[in-house]
Amino acid sequence: MQRRCSMLFLLISLIFSAASYSNQNTLTFNRPDNVSQANYVLELLNLAYKEIGYDIHLIDFSPQNALRAANNGVLDGQLGRDSSIEIDFPNLLRVDFELFKFKLLLYKNCQQSILERLDNIAILANCPIQAQYIKNTHFDGNVIEVKNLSTQLNLLTQGKVKGILLLDFASDNQPTNQHGICYQKEVLRVTPVYHYLNKRHAHLIDGLKTALNKLHNNGTVYALKAKYNMYD
Repeated sequence: MQRRCSMLFLLISLIFSAASYSNQNTLTFNRPDNVSQANYVLELLNLAYKEIGYDIHLIDFSPQNALRAANNGVLDGQLGRDSSIEIDFPNLLRVDFELFKFKLLLYKNCQQSILERLDNIAILANCPIQAQYIKNTHFDGNVIEVKNLSTQLNLLTQGKVKGILLLDFASDNQPTNQHGICYQKEVLRVTPVYHYLNKRHAHLIDGLKTALNKLHNNGTVYALKAKYNMYD
């Protein structure tokens, strides 16, 4: 009986040890939107992490709180972000490998002037690059922060704002010319996207960068971009 109890205790210990080891080699990130760019980044990073013996675990998490959670260590990092986050979220360390580039766009009424002369503009509250761009251009108009793209589009088409800032990959929805109103698109900036890890995982950065460079050199990155119809 004592021998059977000892064997049972050993088995339980091994199970918990395996679970602990698994958790140590799994990093948790918030689940991204189901868009081509996010799916490309996720597949690429899954391959890179496999190279260094780690797995990615995704959880549903509020996009508005994800950056702060990653900075505070609740999440292990961010799958893909631009460098505008680095000032306000210093605990997030960049893996210096360019995942892809995106365009920051201005949509405005065709009859309106340049961005700096617009009376007002709507930006996304959880999109640091939009706020940073407005700040750096010394925009003097009224800045309206909204929670989602649909609200931005509605404000523009209803004439309640003179312009909106969009990311080219965020949505297929764009303002359409209607009721005699013309909308104009302007590319404000082309920005690279990087993977970020909380500083407690700093020891993984060099290995992960090496793995990503390997995937670039053997053609995997190119193949994945083609798979998801992404072209810089």
